Amino acid sequence: MFAVWISFSCSEDEDSNLTPNTTQTNWVKSSGFDEGIINSIYTDNKLYIMGANTFYSDASITSTNTPFIFEKFNSRPGWHKLPISNTVLASKTELDIFILPVSGLADENHIKINPKTYDPTFIKFEDIPRWQSEGMGISNSGSILVPYRTAKEGIAENNPSFLLINTSEVNTKIIVTDVKVVNPEIINYYDQVYQIDSFNDFFILTVGNEIIQISDLGVVSNIGTFNSFRSTVSNNEIHSFGINRTLGEVSYFKSRIDGTNRQLISKKSIEPLFDGLEIISINNQIIGFKNDKIYLIEMGSNGMKMTELNNAKLEGGFITSIVLVNENTVLVTATCHVICGAYSKSLDNFFEVKNP
Repeated sequence: MFAVWISFSCSEDEDSNLTPNTTQTNWVKSSGFDEGIINSIYTDNKLYIMGANTFYSDASITSTNTPFIFEKFNSRPGWHKLPISNTVLASKTELDIFILPVSGLADENHIKINPKTYDPTFIKFEDIPRWQSEGMGISNSGSILVPYRTAKEGIAENNPSFLLINTSEVNTKIIVTDVKVVNPEIINYYDQVYQIDSFNDFFILTVGNEIIQISDLGVVSNIGTFNSFRSTVSNNEIHSFGINRTLGEVSYFKSRIDGTNRQLISKKSIEPLFDGLEIISINNQIIGFKNDKIYLIEMGSNGMKMTELNNAKLEGGFITSIVLVNENTVLVTATCHVICGAYSKSLDNFFEVKNP
């Protein structure tokens, strides 16, 4: 039996290249990492890996790696999921933000930013756990967005605030070119930042049930009202999924890569397992994952379809990221629970349908 699916990049009637579901290729443990991994990216032909308080630049999945350890710049290691950039390493303690150049990782090269210098009403950083979202944003242009909470006369303000830090790299050094305080009036009740997605020169955030976009210049625009809003880049477009739990509905959007011209493509009944998935793109196909499960996400004319993919040797784990490496290898990272570290398989075998 062959699986038939609908590609986001093709017409709804085209057959896919999913492998027959009789094949079950195991994920293979990488020898390059002996710890729980929180995050990963592959960009400019290099793999970057984040542990609880370790950072691997230009990492190898087949040989031993030596990480940069930033434990003195990172509070509660493993609790937060820090974003990864190929130019800037950003972390935070309970009171300060620390920035280091990826091309010159050394303790003495750090920059410390105290939010109270820019906003005396600062009381604490927004506390976003790693299983919910990255705890701050780093755009591809090197801007850092850090959400925090404020209080006036002892009373917490309803809306979160944001420190927007613009940086540039000069001779392996990071220069802070500007720091802005962004205070959007989004909601009239107290709630938190639940989700941060970073793109080329802007961020998409979920604050309460409101979805907003903040540019590298600090310009705030409203996207809509949803319980959850997940986005990823595929085929040089941004694909977004807004969940309305009351209606049991998911709204599917596309926008340009710069976040403009966002268009509603369709509204469909939501598959129960879709809510809570992290959304990514592998080989220009939309993938969702949560815990040890990996799904192919299809938005066809008859509604949303989720196809569970083979996760042999990942069972019982907590997947934290999935990336395509070298155009032909898919890498899964995981924290330490039953499994630990990084696992890989060929792209050709990634789309194997999990046998019943």
